[in-house]
Amino acid sequence: MPTFTFQDIFKSSFLERLDAVSLPDAAIALALAFCLGLFIFLVYKKCYAGVMYAPSFGVTLIALTLITTLLILAVTSNIVLSLGMVGALSIVRFRTAIKEPMDIAFLFWAIAAGIVLAAGLIPLAVVGSLFVGVVLLVFSRQKNGESPYILVIHCADQDVEGQVRALVEARVRRLNLKSKSVAPGQIELNYEVRLRDADTEFVNELGPWRVWGTWFWSPTTGTTWGEAMIRHRHIDRICAAAILLALILTGLLFFGEALGLQPASAAPEYSYCLFDDSRVHTVDLRVEDWAAFLENAPAEEYIPCTAVIDGEEFYQVGLRAKGNNSLRLTEEYGLSRYSLKLEFDHYVDGGNYHGLDKLSLDASFQDNSYLKTYLAYHMMAYMEAPAPLCSYAWVTVNGAPWGLFLAIEEPEEAFARRNFGPDHGALYKPDYHSLNAENADVALWYTGDDPALYPNIFDNAKFSTDGADRERLIQALRVLSTGEDLETAINVDEVLRYFTVQVFVMNWDSYLGHTGHNYFLYEEDGVISILPWDYNLAFGTYALGMTDPIRDPDVLINWPINTPARGETMLKRPLYHNLMKNNDYFARYHAYFDHLLTEYFESGRYEAVIRQTQAMIAPYVQADPTAFCSYEDHLLAVDTLLEVCRLRSESVRGQLEGDYPATLAQWAERPVFGVDASHVDLRALGDFDDLEAARERQDEAAAVVE
Repeated sequence: MPTFTFQDIFKSSFLERLDAVSLPDAAIALALAFCLGLFIFLVYKKCYAGVMYAPSFGVTLIALTLITTLLILAVTSNIVLSLGMVGALSIVRFRTAIKEPMDIAFLFWAIAAGIVLAAGLIPLAVVGSLFVGVVLLVFSRQKNGESPYILVIHCADQDVEGQVRALVEARVRRLNLKSKSVAPGQIELNYEVRLRDADTEFVNELGPWRVWGTWFWSPTTGTTWGEAMIRHRHIDRICAAAILLALILTGLLFFGEALGLQPASAAPEYSYCLFDDSRVHTVDLRVEDWAAFLENAPAEEYIPCTAVIDGEEFYQVGLRAKGNNSLRLTEEYGLSRYSLKLEFDHYVDGGNYHGLDKLSLDASFQDNSYLKTYLAYHMMAYMEAPAPLCSYAWVTVNGAPWGLFLAIEEPEEAFARRNFGPDHGALYKPDYHSLNAENADVALWYTGDDPALYPNIFDNAKFSTDGADRERLIQALRVLSTGEDLETAINVDEVLRYFTVQVFVMNWDSYLGHTGHNYFLYEEDGVISILPWDYNLAFGTYALGMTDPIRDPDVLINWPINTPARGETMLKRPLYHNLMKNNDYFARYHAYFDHLLTEYFESGRYEAVIRQTQAMIAPYVQADPTAFCSYEDHLLAVDTLLEVCRLRSESVRGQLEGDYPATLAQWAERPVFGVDASHVDLRALGDFDDLEAARERQDEAAAVVE
């Protein structure tokens, strides 16, 4: 079992943290912080009722909002930095007393606004600041008397002092001596005065009495840019414009998706937690009776468990085994390493993992490389086809090691929101009830307008659907059946990108295979698209209804890209067949292949992905107690996968350029039809013989679990 040290938590590279905070997000947060800081200053200016107003305090409020926002943005991106900030800020002490109690409220307001903004709660920051500002303005109007002023007088002697006091007392409503300083030849007097009818003319009358300095308020020395700005005669208008801008920006951020705007960072939280694929995560399943769960696994019934993901506990999570042929064969061979499904809202309404409602833990059945599914989803994402997120997870059961699994985002509500927005359409997972039935609906054949003709689609809807939803989908299938005006009913480019990857990876446990399943169907506004799912039998390791890949790898690796299914099956797959009858779509299909080959394979990107990922998971594969293969078989499978990808890319390039046949009909005309793949043994990627050898390992691992 791989071990981790305390130091591993704090390992961090400076270069790896360069993109920890999105620059657009930071710019928006700081811009809003500036606007809110101006608004806070405006409210402070309007509410101030003290005796020593200082414009520099307004600059402080603006700066404090900005600095707090900047600080919290940094802290939230790095645990090490957050701990460092705690230590650094613990030595900061303020030694200047706050003279006005309300100043404390404004200081906390500026700090709170910065914190809330940096946390991403922009509507709360803006609306909350507006509410606080209105409350302060309303209550500041409730005056309990005249505002006091400080009158500072420098005079020559006690005689002058008496004359000055008599004059001032006669001209003000109230006079109170706060302090008196005496020096040779000079007396400084500090009076608190309350004016009568706002009359300040008496100050000018003090000159003839040998008064050397007289002023209201304390003098300021020097003026910063910020002070000059907030003293501007249009400062009220500037602040009003700033808060209006903040409101507009907040509205765009809050309602942007409804208006057709895409945020700079729309990724849900779970996408950079569990689905950070740069590391192997940990998942501990705490189950009361694991032996009983394994015994009943083929029934695919949920049981409650506690899932501890990267140290974070989630209670009352639904757990069951999953799969089709993999589930059946795991049971038949007496094995215990099932693929698993975790449903966070099965027992708890609204339960989720940072916004994710369901995920799968794929067991890598018949995938000795542990890489086939990961690589296929990586290719789909590269070609901008909506694909599930995935990452590797070291799974333990009640603390005992169980094995290395691939965590996969299940296409449900969270997946739909991530890929298609909050106002997404309908999502289905068409699947057959019986392999021997016609299953025309799984093949996406239009057979009539009655929804009852499509049970394998509508019975497998991921969200609740109504009559309008079913009518739109059936109408799309009707258009598909005609082969005309397909762009009104099909997301053509998205479907073409999907088929580009699907055909390249030679996955016939799919829509293009004999079974015609293992895909998701998405419909929005009457337009449908096909989404990827289940690739453990890709790269030529599934051939039901086709040639045996064990006997003839030449056939599989050179399988034609223009007729990726045999005649009868091809005619029963209208989503592929009818698209390719259109010359424009057919040309786009080839263009996508050229792009995939040039940028992903011929550039060496695929090799880098495989080797880097294999190096990351190697210690976990070596320690996997329930693995379907030995570590040596794993290394052989990785090398085989690299060779299969290299040869397949050469074959597809030859087909695009006309050097190799690209249809089954052309095969019959050429004795040599592609690259030589005779040295490749596809059994190395995963074979039934591996299942026999794995039984003893898995029984021992199951016995260890308490």
